[in-house]
Amino acid sequence: MDKSRILIIHPEGNLNNNPNLSGIVEIFCEENYLVDVVSPKRRFPQLAPCEGARLLLFDDRIVKYSSKIPFLKGLSKALSHIRMSQYSRTDYKLIIGVDRDGVIEASYLSQLLGIPYGLISYEIFFKDETNAEFKNEETKACAHLAFAVCQDDVRSALLAKENHIPLEKIINIPVAGRGVRKGEKMQYLHNMLNISSNKKIALYMGSIAKWSMIEELVQSVDSWPDEWVLVLHNRYGMNSKVRKLIGDKHSKSIYISKELYPKPGDLSEMLHSADLGIALYKPIFNEIYTGNNLKYLGLSSGKIAMYLQHGIPVLTNENGLISDYIRANGAGYVIDSINEIPELLESINQRECGSEGAYALFKGKLDLEQQIGPLMNKVENMMRICLT
Repeated sequence: MDKSRILIIHPEGNLNNNPNLSGIVEIFCEENYLVDVVSPKRRFPQLAPCEGARLLLFDDRIVKYSSKIPFLKGLSKALSHIRMSQYSRTDYKLIIGVDRDGVIEASYLSQLLGIPYGLISYEIFFKDETNAEFKNEETKACAHLAFAVCQDDVRSALLAKENHIPLEKIINIPVAGRGVRKGEKMQYLHNMLNISSNKKIALYMGSIAKWSMIEELVQSVDSWPDEWVLVLHNRYGMNSKVRKLIGDKHSKSIYISKELYPKPGDLSEMLHSADLGIALYKPIFNEIYTGNNLKYLGLSSGKIAMYLQHGIPVLTNENGLISDYIRANGAGYVIDSINEIPELLESINQRECGSEGAYALFKGKLDLEQQIGPLMNKVENMMRICLT
């Protein structure tokens, strides 16, 4: 019997830097589905995550944007460009749109092809932070969803309210990858960056932005104990933001990882050489991504999940559900202020907060392999109906 084909519309295009989405694609393929992921070409590496999946990349410079269909101005134009005209209307049995632009396209294609569609929501956009026209288009696109994926009860309730989605259609799946990644303590970062082997490493991975409190973090390093250094890893490699941020502070206490890692699994050596993973969040309400979407962070931090997956205690600030879980599981440290970091680092040792609490929290609350069951059941039932 022919395998059912799923189309995922992913406007951001960073599949390989999203362990959750790439993990979902992998599990679909392991369950005997074929998965196509449509995305614009980006400057960073873009690779299909597994056998049975393929990336259908297009140059978005040739597709003019429209206010009504902001991502592709009608996916059919992009599909023609990437030579997919050989597929008939029955090739796809399900379309999944990622975030706002993805679900708008998915809704458009669902009507065109007469097949069901779903939403994976990583970002929640709030009407009082955007405008009526912006939200109305998104809400309209969500009107006939077969299902939506969000991260936890709080975020799902907010998504249901903002997008007028019946709560019973929303499946909770935290932003996390697959399975714990246990490993021996390594010296990978020490060797790569010429850091003394007796130094402890606090690793910061992710965006270099005001909402991540990175400026305050860098400024605090001057007060850190001598035993600790900070390593910065911007997920898309060294760039002008990092250089500007560091300035003359690039010293014996701050190191920069310039490596690019095409797949999430490639990060394991770096992660296993860290003693602490830093993930700080501050809603700054200067754009639609950095207000309430961060205020209600919940289980949407892929960075925190990746630290825990590798057994790294997390240093974070008060941000709701995940902070409570970190405390309850002895999986790291929760601070109220950056000013607490120097004293906290002074007190940390391996016996005080080791890997087991981090692994336990990941496995019990975040692991995609443990959390994806309801989505797979939903998709399986939908496919069964399509084939009858």
